[in-house]
Amino acid sequence: MIDVFICEENEKDRVKIVNGCAEYYINKNYDSEIYNFSSSDELIEKVNDYELSAVYFLDCSEITDLMIERLQQSAKGSYLILMADNMKKILDTISTNMRPSGYLLLPAERDEVTRIIKSVCEEYESITGESACFRFKIKSRIYSVDISNIDYFEAANKKMILRTANQEYEYYDSFDNIKTFLPDYFLRTHKSFLVNMNNVKNIDFKEMWLSFRDGAVAYISRGYKKDVEEYIQTGEI
Repeated sequence: MIDVFICEENEKDRVKIVNGCAEYYINKNYDSEIYNFSSSDELIEKVNDYELSAVYFLDCSEITDLMIERLQQSAKGSYLILMADNMKKILDTISTNMRPSGYLLLPAERDEVTRIIKSVCEEYESITGESACFRFKIKSRIYSVDISNIDYFEAANKKMILRTANQEYEYYDSFDNIKTFLPDYFLRTHKSFLVNMNNVKNIDFKEMWLSFRDGAVAYISRGYKKDVEEYIQTGEI
């Protein structure tokens, strides 16, 4: 996922912006870096050799001609969020060389930071097709799987089985914890199954199962049948 650069002299505001972005990235399992700087000189030094798209939160008071020049060279396809304590400063900063993707009024509010970074990430995903990853630990090794490739999670023998079309992983986890990191299209269909409804190919309510592209099967219990039926009625599948 896209990296974030924050340039803000006020430490309190800077910390709020960092925490707001970090909280969203952690919840979405995005594998990205969040850099923060108190001055434009520190930011320029970092972006001199940076050629990837990024999200830039820039305090209008820290923006210099040199910063604009460096960002024009390195920030193609990036998102610029201008920050100031009033809209006049932001409007005065906007020019043909500095067109923002959004703005943030200071002092920073966590909810507003989250709203902005969520909007940027959703647009970036829709353009690039890049999706979030689900990370989990087996012994001392950390694994990362594209969320869209996960067919289902199955609780079995005190372990969790994560299944894709090509692989199965067994590790220790709980459904309550897993669901905090997954999109809404992951649906509980059974006490032992959490299913990616986007990957379901067929559903048989008589036999109470769902099948996937490779022929794998997950089950539906009577307690969760209504949830599956309501999900289908929304037109999501």
